[in-house]
This record gives sequence, C-alpha cells and structure tokens, in this order.
Amino acid sequence: MLGRRPGRYSSRFTEYLKAEKFAKEQASRHCCAFDIFRGRRLVATACTPNFQGQVKVDMTTYGATIA
Repeated sequence: MLGRRPGRYSSRFTEYLKAEKFAKEQASRHCCAFDIFRGRRLVATACTPNFQGQVKVDMTTYGATIA
C-alpha cells in the first residue's frame, strides 16, 4: 500500500493522497522535509516551505514510474 510512514517505529500506512497532504502539513509546521514511502522504498519528499508558504513535493524516479 502506498503511503507515508508516520514514525520511525510505526508500521501503519495511509493512502497516497492523505499521505501527501499530511507530509505537506508537517513540512510547513516543522520547517523540515518529510518523506513518503511505498513499503520501504522512497516515493516522494515534501520539501520545506518557501517564503510564500508553498510546499513542493519532489517525486523520485521510482515514484514517477508508479504514479
């Protein structure tokens, strides 16, 4: 299942759209990047927000092929 692992020791996942929204919210709240995984493979990274408050999501090549 595609999703974001919420913590280092957590094993639950969410679907990708919710994971992307959650990662964007956390990136803007904590001003650090958050990763989105599929299983143990990195799919995307929600980058830190810019001065306008926009959070950019960068897809990896693996994430772009399955999206």
